[in-house]
Amino acid sequence: MQLSAMFKKLLAVCLLTLSCTYVLADDPLLDADHPDHYVVQKGDTLWDIADRFLKSPWLWPEIWQVNPQIANPHRIYPGDVISLEYIGGKPRLVLNRGKGREVKLSPRARAEPVDNAIPTIPLSAVDQFLTRPRIVSEEEARRMPYIVDVEEGRLMAKVGRSVYVMGLEDVQPGENLVVLRPGHVYREVTDDCWGFDEGDPRTPTADPFVLNRHKTLEGGIAAVWNDVLECHNMHTRWLGHELMEIGRVQVKQAGNPGVVVLQQVEVEVHKGDLLARPEKSPWPLTFAPHAADPALHGARVLSIANDLGGGGKYQVFALNKGRADGVEPGQVMAIFRPGRVVEDEVRYTSNDVRRLINPGKSKVQIPDEYAGEGMVFRTFDHVSYALVMKAIRPVRVGDKLTSPKNIK
Repeated sequence: MQLSAMFKKLLAVCLLTLSCTYVLADDPLLDADHPDHYVVQKGDTLWDIADRFLKSPWLWPEIWQVNPQIANPHRIYPGDVISLEYIGGKPRLVLNRGKGREVKLSPRARAEPVDNAIPTIPLSAVDQFLTRPRIVSEEEARRMPYIVDVEEGRLMAKVGRSVYVMGLEDVQPGENLVVLRPGHVYREVTDDCWGFDEGDPRTPTADPFVLNRHKTLEGGIAAVWNDVLECHNMHTRWLGHELMEIGRVQVKQAGNPGVVVLQQVEVEVHKGDLLARPEKSPWPLTFAPHAADPALHGARVLSIANDLGGGGKYQVFALNKGRADGVEPGQVMAIFRPGRVVEDEVRYTSNDVRRLINPGKSKVQIPDEYAGEGMVFRTFDHVSYALVMKAIRPVRVGDKLTSPKNIK
């Protein structure tokens, strides 16, 4: 009788153990080929490490186990060991410092400089976009001082030459400024004022920068053209002007025009470039990956850096949402290729009278196709920059962006 009871208890324990093992093995968060341990290597990123353990790397914060016994448990260094453990029946990623890797926060000594901590994403891919570009409003762009001429009437200027600037009044001699090259004007069409349906009217576009948009033409055809521009502006949401830093100057003489001397340039400076004070606040180099708000609507890819027919992994793209829309660094977004509308030529042939009576009857909306994922790393009011972290299809301008939680 006692043996039978013991056998039943043993059987129950075995079944429970097998059940737990099955559940843990099939945990929806974990990648099927995840390791039990991983030693952090130089050149790794937080995203790379998370991708080794998880089906979706942006879920990293959900299973990260903070170890209060380790100084700076949120920073990870080469030589550290990431272990997968189960705490309370749930998977957790635990940090174990490698031998001699303890980081001391005392100002007198550090076993490992904080700057050596591995980044969330490859900083080399986003470095220039953390410091060089700015997105400003149209009004801000118009108020900026601009280069009206260069020394000896040259078309372009090099280091050491004087440059003449309009609007250079609120500065002091010796002050350092940056030179900004106008890039794109980002906007999105909210409606078609002429009533034509030319695709999705919300699709954002990037137009060449035009400093002066004031109407100067009068009468006849010019008046009609001005009406077109006015209608266009009424039905367009202006997102911002993209300006790219290309050099630095030092103020020689304030005024209108004022005089500056080129100190450093990446490309030759020429008429129409803008000037501004350097930005003071450094941008964060570490981000906590997390899903964008599932309620995010109307987000699209605005432009792709160095676009050669589509963005791939680790390529930067701009999107038409920013701080004012609730977008923040670290947010991960799923990228979808918008589905086309095609004709059902199988059921409705070209001579089918039903296509004449009801043209929409033969149209078929192809579903959107998953293209990859991107993570936001810098935000402005209505525009943000993100990095493609995964691409199974080339990312293109106009692709839809949504929360990865919306992926079915």
